Amino acid sequence: MPAVKKVNANAGTQKKAATKKVASSSRTPCDDPVGCPRGAIRPKFLNTVPEESRSIEIERRERWSELLPDYEQGLELVRKFGPKLMKHPEVTGVHVGFKRIRNCIMRPLQYCIRLSVRRKRPTNDHRIVDPLPKSINGYPVDVFERTYETIADSMSTTLPHTSLSHSPSNTLATKPHKRKRSKSKLQLPHNNTIIEPLRGGVVIADIDTPENWGTLGLIGKGQRGKKYAITCAHVASKRRNRKATVTQPAALDAATPTRVIGQVAYSARNTSIDAAVIELVDGIKSRRQAVIAGSNNYLAGAIGFGAAIPESRAFKIGAASDPNAIVHGRIQLTTGIVDIKGFGTMTDQIVVINDNGNDFELIRPGDSGSVLLMMTSAPDVFLVVGLVHARTSDGAIVACPWNKILEHFPLVEF
Repeated sequence: MPAVKKVNANAGTQKKAATKKVASSSRTPCDDPVGCPRGAIRPKFLNTVPEESRSIEIERRERWSELLPDYEQGLELVRKFGPKLMKHPEVTGVHVGFKRIRNCIMRPLQYCIRLSVRRKRPTNDHRIVDPLPKSINGYPVDVFERTYETIADSMSTTLPHTSLSHSPSNTLATKPHKRKRSKSKLQLPHNNTIIEPLRGGVVIADIDTPENWGTLGLIGKGQRGKKYAITCAHVASKRRNRKATVTQPAALDAATPTRVIGQVAYSARNTSIDAAVIELVDGIKSRRQAVIAGSNNYLAGAIGFGAAIPESRAFKIGAASDPNAIVHGRIQLTTGIVDIKGFGTMTDQIVVINDNGNDFELIRPGDSGSVLLMMTSAPDVFLVVGLVHARTSDGAIVACPWNKILEHFPLVEF
């Protein structure tokens, strides 16, 4: 059985160590056994790091020895009181973060417990029956509005039902079924075509629910030379009572050429992860540790694995987003407790916020299943730190931690 990659728990030295290790073992674009795509390219980012975020990171580094005890105290309080706070009918999330005033981070930096709520009301509102605490054991509490929801079901009830059947060549024949089309605007994948070799970032779907399309995260391997791919459970195995067949791309209509790429082998949606492992069909061409960046290109640089570090930059390449115009954000938290609408409470979640304003869209419906890549000090080295499965009402990414996925699926190596 392949050894599972271990996660370095030392956040302070992780970036440097992982960068050195990955850079020394990186492969050239043309040593792939199934051949190369057109070529590796550097990620094309639409946005830059805001000056305020730069100054916050500088202050955080300079004052880390002073801030660390407060941060650890906050984590301990969240672990102790978080479950109780989540029982409040208005609370949707609990995490440790920087205190804000009018949505701006207060300077000098000060950690607090941040409570997200469905609707923030004035303290003198007579409708408040169970007021939230202003502090916990003397530790400050900050309240703000935010909700969380999964980001598949991007076209549910908006497309005609599609009846699918297998053919010997792993392609699909489609037969439309009469159904009234909704007047809602359709959300389409950025590139709903067959991608070969198969790699991360492309559109996939459950054969029976193509309207619930999402993103293939990454290709891995298992025992006896088997190839596997990872995505979200709510994308690939919405009906949990069977092993779903997965296609690439999504068979959204009779004119879409598509193929069967595999079947869900393992699936888990619990309080820590939302993930499904797909066993790929024999003979399918694929590229491990590669993420699409354009129709026939893949992301340049080496990919390693690690734990998310707060205040670092991170991005994803999902099937609904343009891989030629990537937007990165700031990792706001790595140990959050959140309430996912329609599912329930999840712990140890990663949230990446958009700190560039409304001009840049960080995530779209259909990006579920993409891997969360953390940028490092080396421009061509990225660390997979999570699997994107949800978004917030203010446009942030929610991802489950990669180390939790490895713990749950030990027979698969990515």
